[in-house]
Amino acid sequence: MTIDELKVIHALLISDRWIEAAELALKSIGNNRSVPTKSEAVGVMRKLFQATLDAEDYLSAATLQWGPDLFNTEPESVKRVFIALREGSTILLVGASSMSKTYSAGAFMLLDYLRDPLYTTVKLAAINEDHLRKNLFAHVATLYRNCIIPSKYDIQVRDSDLWMGVKDAGYEFGISGIAFKQSQETSGQFKGYKAKPVRTSRHPKFGVMSRLRVLGDEGQNWPGGPFKDFNSLVASKTGSELIKIVVAFNPESTSQLVVQMAEPEQGWLADEMDTLYDWTSKADWRVCRLDAAKSENVIQKKKVYEGLQTYEGFMSYLKAGGDSSANYSCFARGWPPMKGSINTLIPPAWPNEARGECTFIDNPIVLASVDLAFMGKDSAQMAVARWGRASGWRDHTGKFTVFKDRLNVAQDKPRYVLQIDQILPMNKHDDTTKMSEEIMARAKMLSIKPENLIIDRTSIGLGVHSHLNKVWGASRGVSWNEKATSKRIVSEDLDGADAQCDGVMSEMWWTFRRWLDPRCCAILINPIIPTSPINTELTSRRYGTSKGGKIKVEAKDQYKARNGGASPDAADACIMLTLLVRQTGDALPGLVDQSPETTSRNGAIRFEQPFKSPIAFEKDDSIGEEPDGKEGLE
Repeated sequence: MTIDELKVIHALLISDRWIEAAELALKSIGNNRSVPTKSEAVGVMRKLFQATLDAEDYLSAATLQWGPDLFNTEPESVKRVFIALREGSTILLVGASSMSKTYSAGAFMLLDYLRDPLYTTVKLAAINEDHLRKNLFAHVATLYRNCIIPSKYDIQVRDSDLWMGVKDAGYEFGISGIAFKQSQETSGQFKGYKAKPVRTSRHPKFGVMSRLRVLGDEGQNWPGGPFKDFNSLVASKTGSELIKIVVAFNPESTSQLVVQMAEPEQGWLADEMDTLYDWTSKADWRVCRLDAAKSENVIQKKKVYEGLQTYEGFMSYLKAGGDSSANYSCFARGWPPMKGSINTLIPPAWPNEARGECTFIDNPIVLASVDLAFMGKDSAQMAVARWGRASGWRDHTGKFTVFKDRLNVAQDKPRYVLQIDQILPMNKHDDTTKMSEEIMARAKMLSIKPENLIIDRTSIGLGVHSHLNKVWGASRGVSWNEKATSKRIVSEDLDGADAQCDGVMSEMWWTFRRWLDPRCCAILINPIIPTSPINTELTSRRYGTSKGGKIKVEAKDQYKARNGGASPDAADACIMLTLLVRQTGDALPGLVDQSPETTSRNGAIRFEQPFKSPIAFEKDDSIGEEPDGKEGLE
């Protein structure tokens, strides 16, 4: 049957013309028999509704039950949500505001429950009970109460308990709400829920197994605990029909766990905002992205469908901050912001823009840095890189770019580049001798000299560094709580890092940021390095200003507290390379490279012509006081 025919049947049911609706339904399948009573007509409609569900035509089932006034199935966003939920088992609904992510998913889950109410469990999940009562559970309960075709089962709705279902089936089955704390990082909230062999008679499709569904809302605010539970749920499934997990969210930041779970294989690339809408993420979730720019209301510049984002609403996001603003990207386009916020150190787009490999014209120096770990979730990481002059670079798509003289773009000019080639995890040792021996073995294998290695000598790392120097040679070390050095960060700086940064940790991060800046292009990340977790670690570190107005990067403990205990070890290893280069070499990147040929005996830069253009911040990256008036990050 067509959607239009179903709309006519629904209209007849609303008008209490059940017999006429039943006869029309039978006629549409070639059966012209009459229906003598309303009771028999109800039976016919129940069979029609069940047939649409068993055929997995949930759009038709929704039209039959609710009609276009309560739940319109015609918007493209609604259709895409239904397709994603029908075909996938773990689904992330990422999208703009008012694009029917949760509303459509809630309708789908109710229909899926009504298909098999005796053996189906649906968990509606949110970060607090108030949201469940007023939004998610209330929405599903309202839809059920407005079903025009009654179920043959006695389905009770208990709003006070956030539960609805067939009492005789047991409280294990049915639709219920589950809330958890936003700070809950440990797993356990969803443990115990699984598909089980409990049917007394075999279902033609599900066999003897029950079914489990989870629908989560506002996933961007979720802690790590529930996602850990999902891993065990998915591992226990024996078929895509038995378990479905759906999380809807607005992609407010690439640092959010659910946004990381939705990350495409190639990473979040700004130039794919207009082309990428359905994909399988690196974490193997099906992702359905809802972009308001593709909705009927925005395309036709009028209210075609009620409840969806309007053209006026879409334009308000665009006018408020332009097409590069975080709110426009997230709430109008359903795409994580690719510009850094005021307190995010590295814009999300930069690591992807820097993915490539340079062409060295001299033999580069092979360098390495090691970030040590001795406790908790921290891991030891070694970053391996090359440093030297390059004629140009080839990006991850294969496009080659020749480096130009920034003062005369008509001429080619080699540039000093730090090429990060590998990030190697290392075994975690409590014994300083064993840790030293592993570092030394790795370095020797990669032909790295002691003077071209820098390690974290904070705390227990002091013993590792001392042992290395004793048995191998004079390697370099850095303690994260040291003062900033007096060395310049880029060639055009007039002051050293100590005049700009509050401590050496901030200095290394700030140097990495300025070298990675596409205008400087002094850091490249080899495409063989996976984008996760390095991209997230680099782009989610925050900063502020100290009381003296210096750059102050947030402490690792603060970062870990915001990110479920995960430590930015790979990023920390990478940023140490910038300190190593500045300690060992004469060359210094910038808009005009400082090299031995452009440096006088006293270390002052001799430019070939006057140059006054320090690296400036873009408008969104300016430094200032935090919005609440507090200075810097404590």
